[in-house]
Parts: sequence; C-alpha cells; structure tokens
Amino acid sequence: MDLVPAGRHSTKNRPTMSLKISLTVLGMLFTLVTICGISTRETERPLATRPPVSPAVAPASNTTPPPPYTVTSVLDGATVEVTGADGVQRRISVRGIRAPSVDSCFGTETFAWAAATLIGTTVTPRTESGDPPGRIGTTEADLILPDGENYAVAALTGGYVRFSGTHAPDSLGPSLQRAEHRARSAVAGLWGAPCHGNLEGNSSAGSASP
Repeated sequence: MDLVPAGRHSTKNRPTMSLKISLTVLGMLFTLVTICGISTRETERPLATRPPVSPAVAPASNTTPPPPYTVTSVLDGATVEVTGADGVQRRISVRGIRAPSVDSCFGTETFAWAAATLIGTTVTPRTESGDPPGRIGTTEADLILPDGENYAVAALTGGYVRFSGTHAPDSLGPSLQRAEHRARSAVAGLWGAPCHGNLEGNSSAGSASP
C-alpha cells in the first residue's frame, strides 16, 4: 500500500508533464519551421525561363515593283518604244499628255527634246493595273524617270506637250494640269508664238524657241 501523501504524487509528476509539454511545443515549432522553410525555398526558386519567342515574320508581299525598261526609240513626245530585260520591245503611250506630230507647230522641238531625254534612259512604266506593259499593241502607262519624276510632268512643264484629260489617271490629273499652267503662264515652248498652244498648226509657220 502506497503511503505517500496525494500532494507528493502531484508534485513528483509535474516535471514529467512540463517535459511533455515542452517537447510538444518544440515539435510544433520544428514542424512550422520546416513548412516555412519549404515555402520560402519554393518562393525563392527562380521561375522557369521560357524559350525566346521568335518575332512574327510578316508574310512576303505578292506585289513586286515593276521592272525597269530602256527607251530604244521615240515616235513622238508622247509615244516611245522600250526594251525589257527579256529583250522584247514594247510600245508605250504616255498617259495624260498629247504631243505635236513632227510636222506640226513645235513638233520638231518636242521630238528632239523627248529623244534627248529618253533614248538610252532606264524608265519605269506604271500601268493603271500595275501589270508590266503588254507585248502586243500599245500600252498606256506613266513613265517614271531615273530621278523619280514623271515624264509627263516634265514634258508639260517645259511646254513640249499639252495635257489630255481623256486618258489621264485621276490621281495624277491635278499635278499634270498644274504643270501645264506653269508652262502656259511662262509662255514656254508651244505656248509661245507662233503656236500659242495649237497642236494642229503647221510647222512651216515657224516655231518658238523652248
């Protein structure tokens, strides 16, 4: 029979209970530290690098610039023959202008200027459809000179030809009319005496100097 008083039993067991509580608390703390450590490592782990995304490549345009041609002959100030890289000769009527014939007033001067300006020169014909000049017949087109100037504008500014609205492209019409107005105001070329802008006058009447 245990003769130890009840109070002593309680005092004797207190260290054991305190130890258990301490161990339990330490265990919980260890668990928390472990969880926090894992969470911190997950947070600090560098993000997986993605492979660089190649920039989107724009699809190649199906529109190719018109090929250049060399002027091989001049029929008048508004009609020429050109030869392409394929060796085929094509005839082009320049849009938006009318030129005097060689036997008309100022026709000789216009022909001489056009020949000096164009023969042997590389030009870029621009048709309304954007297609190259056809192989058969006469193609209506703009002639772009090597410096980027439109031949029709240059011819009108010098007074060698007259504006023709019949076959002039809408986008180019105003600039062609302005070029003719400048020549007319300056009384240049065929706007001078004796032609006074008349393309039907006979060359025997004489012609003005450009």
